[in-house]
Amino acid sequence: MQEEVENRTVNLAISTTKLTFRAIVNGYNAWKRHHQAKVAQKTAQLPIGKQSIKELMPSKFVPVTKMSWVCGRQQNKKRRRAAVSLHSQVPD
Repeated sequence: MQEEVENRTVNLAISTTKLTFRAIVNGYNAWKRHHQAKVAQKTAQLPIGKQSIKELMPSKFVPVTKMSWVCGRQQNKKRRRAAVSLHSQVPD
């Protein structure tokens, strides 16, 4: 009777170890597939060979025109004036 209980205990320990090992292996394999997919996705995005300037620029690039540059300078002047006026209002 005691020997049968010991055998069952040993078998339970072995099956638990196998189950744990399988779970670890399955987790590693899932991570490996995910990692390989990420690497494949990253390498697929990189262009090979010569590229033109248009290909290197982002698609949402808006070229700066002289008018937008002037408007930007005017806005910067307004911001600087507002900042100076705020600092000058601080009491001593």
